Amino acid sequence: MDIHKPKPVHSVREFLSEIAVVVCGILIALALEQAVEFARAVERVHEGEAQMRTELRKDDGPQFYVRLAQSPCIRGQLDELEADLLAERDRGAPFRARALVTPTFFTWDADAYRQSIASSTLTHMSPTELYNWAGPYTMVEEMNALNLKETGDYNELHAAATAPAHPSEPLRERLLAAIDQARGENDLITVLAGNFVRYAKVAGIELTPEEKRAMLDLEPQKFPACRAIRES
Repeated sequence: MDIHKPKPVHSVREFLSEIAVVVCGILIALALEQAVEFARAVERVHEGEAQMRTELRKDDGPQFYVRLAQSPCIRGQLDELEADLLAERDRGAPFRARALVTPTFFTWDADAYRQSIASSTLTHMSPTELYNWAGPYTMVEEMNALNLKETGDYNELHAAATAPAHPSEPLRERLLAAIDQARGENDLITVLAGNFVRYAKVAGIELTPEEKRAMLDLEPQKFPACRAIRES
């Protein structure tokens, strides 16, 4: 086996040449390492975007659409109940007990977005890409708390189904307060749902008419007057 002994350096020029070769080798290795890391970062971004796109398109997006479609009917039944209670209070008209339809309860997920944050995937996106994904997910984060509050209000409002023709003043005031609270939450949810639809379009996510019909057909008995396909 031949062993090549290092050649002695005979001049400063040869020494500098040897140094240059070593430095070039190091720079090339670093450049290759950065190229590999960049390729991995691009792959992680693509994977993260694919997961977020699936989460928004198959889960949160359809739920937002259903809620946006139901919102006018939700407000309408609250307005009717309030009008009946006020008519009984102000004119003595017998209160007509009615069973309210509870808005569909959804869970709003942001798992893919949180995973992208935890894995630092978002740090490799441009400011525009970050903004496009943050927009719809900001609406998602706010919906869970609102949905829970609304469910609590409807638990209170279901007392209207068994209220007598002339409710006691405490019951009437309790129902009026719950109506006001539920109406405010529905209005805010409607705004959030509309914002989600607009932000999702910017991110390239939009439901087809067929997907919208499929979602509304899941609970055909709920708010039938609000089951028309809305293009907003």
